[in-house]
Amino acid sequence: MYDHKVHEECLRLLRDGLPDPAPQSVDDGLDFLPLGVDRDGDVAVVTFLQWGDGGTVPLIEGWTFHQRDGEWMEIGGAAGSAPDEPLARRSSGEMGRHLQKYGTGRTVRNANRLLPWGAKWVSEARLRASADVVRVRVGKRLLDVPPHGHVAVVWGARRAPVAEALADDGSALVTLDLAPRPPPPARSPEPGARTPSPRTPSPRTPSRRTPSRRRGDASPRPGPGRLPAWPWTPTTTPIPSASASPRG
Repeated sequence: MYDHKVHEECLRLLRDGLPDPAPQSVDDGLDFLPLGVDRDGDVAVVTFLQWGDGGTVPLIEGWTFHQRDGEWMEIGGAAGSAPDEPLARRSSGEMGRHLQKYGTGRTVRNANRLLPWGAKWVSEARLRASADVVRVRVGKRLLDVPPHGHVAVVWGARRAPVAEALADDGSALVTLDLAPRPPPPARSPEPGARTPSPRTPSPRTPSRRTPSRRRGDASPRPGPGRLPAWPWTPTTTPIPSASASPRG
């Protein structure tokens, strides 16, 4: 979902913020509902609730922006399935927690750089707060939780921040690291399972090759009917002269 109406609504929310109280239903003529807005310096995120697949499947989209020369430029976005009854505020007992991260996204903001390295990313997270959470603290920012409980968080630093859920009296209920989860560890083999042993390479049998003669090697002796190898000295048998022959 991205058209001219959504773009204009994003710019309005970045300029004026989320209305107070936050809207709880879709306005006439629109097929999306703004959920959250967050800004961190020159980066920002806007989240929407919309219904896909013919208006039956709720989806939540997060669009990231980068401010250049005083203007907000859209750089990308991500979408995912919305929780069950997305506009219903739930207690921590129903959710099983005070703060839930159900969606993330990341977009590069300097895609037009000349070199392939040195990418700068804009990351965002979509959170759902329980009914006893009034505010969410991210660094030095305090984000008010709307009646529907959805909170959007954006950051431009390489390291992800930590979100802290606050009660009405300002006490901390829980903290949530917004960094991506590490991959699960590899499963160890079950007891009794056969582990394939590494193959041991069999020793090679040296091949019987006839050694070739190299230049400068001694030449073999010549056999019958063969000339000796070069250099060789010809042998001659002296023939007796006529003067030396005995006379009869």
